[in-house]
Amino acid sequence: MDDCRHIPLVETTRGDTVESIHYGSVAIAFYGRKDAISIGDSKHPFFLRSSAKPFQALAFIEKGGSNQFDFSPQDIAIICASHSGTDSHVIVLSRLQKKIGITEEMLQCGIILHFIKIPPSGCQKTTSHYIQIDIIAQENIQECLLLQK
Repeated sequence: MDDCRHIPLVETTRGDTVESIHYGSVAIAFYGRKDAISIGDSKHPFFLRSSAKPFQALAFIEKGGSNQFDFSPQDIAIICASHSGTDSHVIVLSRLQKKIGITEEMLQCGIILHFIKIPPSGCQKTTSHYIQIDIIAQENIQECLLLQK
């Protein structure tokens, strides 16, 4: 294991139970100044991945795309972030797709079967025991949206 010193930034809970802890580091730079504010290991390399989505959406919004397609705040929120395929997310995605003239069948994400983590009885820490959720596999419940060319 490397010597990265990321810290807990966000906890996801279900009721009183902590489901997951997201670790990371933060750095804030000020234009024209050498000092910066940082917590964790802000010099550790990272993958941009989903953190780029708000910046990609910004270009779309600044060029009038959200006005052209009459995007709601929910539409903008979903293009700025990853989603977890909940019913409310799928409803927003379906509405957004109609607005821009695409169908779910045009997406090219691949289907990932969803699993939930189940700790064995008496276990105090997170484990790798999973059970498959009985859902219909479909593109809109995936965490990415890639269009076919």
